[in-house]
Formats: sequence, structure tokens, C-alpha cells
Amino acid sequence: MNNNLLKVDLYKVAHHIQYPQNTQVIYSYAESRGGELNKSVFFGLQYFLNKIRGKFVERWMIEEADYIFKKAFGFNYFNRAGW
Repeated sequence: MNNNLLKVDLYKVAHHIQYPQNTQVIYSYAESRGGELNKSVFFGLQYFLNKIRGKFVERWMIEEADYIFKKAFGFNYFNRAGW
């Protein structure tokens, strides 16, 4: 089966721990890490969003992500309550 909760860079699973308590809104942005070119092209998000459109997070996805991330980190960083 296909679990979209697992399609993430592993370190991002722990980002929620760094937010101040009672955080309601988070803003994100993308930034180039440099290179020889002075422009960046952000590509691929529309494809991914269209691919997951209309799909829901189901309990088995949360269970699977919780299990896999516990194994990966050695302890629980997954924001299960947030899901």
C-alpha cells in the first residue's frame, strides 16, 4: 500500500518538537542553498499535489508511520496526536 505520511525527509518528522507550545500557524518557504547559478526553479509540487488530491489519511497510515519512525529514531518523535 501507499502511505503518504512516509514520503518525507526523516528529520522533518521531529520539527514539531521545536515549535513553541500552543503554536497555531506555521509559515514555510524554500531557499536556495547556493551554487553557481543565480536563479532557482521550483518544480514538481503541482504533480505531487495532483497525485494525492482526494486521498485521505487513514488510521493504518498513522499506525505504520508511528511504527517506522520509532524504529528509525529509536524513540518516539512522530506527532501521532497531531494526526
